[in-house]
Amino acid sequence: ASNAGDARYNLNLGRLATKDYLDNVDWNGVSLTLDNGGTGSTSGDEFDDTVLQLGLLAYKSFVSDDDWLGGDLSLVNGGTDASNAADARYNLNLGRMGTKNYVDGLDWNGVPLDVDNGGTGDVSGDGVLDELYQLGGLAFLSIVNDEQWVGTDLSLLNGGTAASNAGDARYNLGLARMANMDYVDDVDWAGAPLGLGNGGTGSTNAADAHDNLFIGEVARADTIDNTLWTGEPLSVDNGGTGGETEAAAKANLNLGILSGLNFVGNDELDLATAISILNGGTGATNVMDLWANLQLFSAAYRNLLCSQIVKPECCI
Repeated sequence: ASNAGDARYNLNLGRLATKDYLDNVDWNGVSLTLDNGGTGSTSGDEFDDTVLQLGLLAYKSFVSDDDWLGGDLSLVNGGTDASNAADARYNLNLGRMGTKNYVDGLDWNGVPLDVDNGGTGDVSGDGVLDELYQLGGLAFLSIVNDEQWVGTDLSLLNGGTAASNAGDARYNLGLARMANMDYVDDVDWAGAPLGLGNGGTGSTNAADAHDNLFIGEVARADTIDNTLWTGEPLSVDNGGTGGETEAAAKANLNLGILSGLNFVGNDELDLATAISILNGGTGATNVMDLWANLQLFSAAYRNLLCSQIVKPECCI
């Protein structure tokens, strides 16, 4: 043959000869037996117990206490050979320290922990610490003051002033006369007027200062009168009347004709109805109605009084 297909035909090779592996599509026949690495069944999970002789644990992903039956797991098999914590520690040869989260002085028994292991190697006191750790006197101080300082003045590079007096210190730090002043006045000021951007007025006189700060005539006044007012009348919303005349002001404020009176009499009242008792009146415009509204006298007595004593026109 001169090609692979003819070669397989001449060698009587089937379709499987070109396969690297087999799947369900390629299988045709009875279930693969146990002897050949199969299960010998196609029925599913039920064949496991009978054909493969599998137990309940075969279907578990992990084992818990519920699945355990028998004695305690031995040390040889990775257990503790005990059913309680105390016996487990005993079987594992664990001492009292096995239950500790940290160690303190009460748990220590032996020579002092040496320097190599993070200790001091001695318990006799500070003198031994000096020798072991080569500590100086400052090692036992919480603060440092002048008494501990010896040598030249602390340099600028190390955060000092490189000086032993205030004047030299200011000089070394490049400080000028202003450095020891609590405030600045006109004597210390030199140069142009302080600008607006720096909190000044940018001027050397009041008039220019007013102009630079946009201060008008009203800002310089202690009181305001008509001579300083320009524009429309102050509106009612802003506390004014909104009118240029008395009549316009009363109209804007919804004031009636009585608002301009010092007192009120019969001539000023022009009522369609009498003022009611609830509003402090009598609710009547004649004597008869007055007596009736105020519940004075009986009706017969009111008629008698009106006809014989009071003027008849007052009863109408």
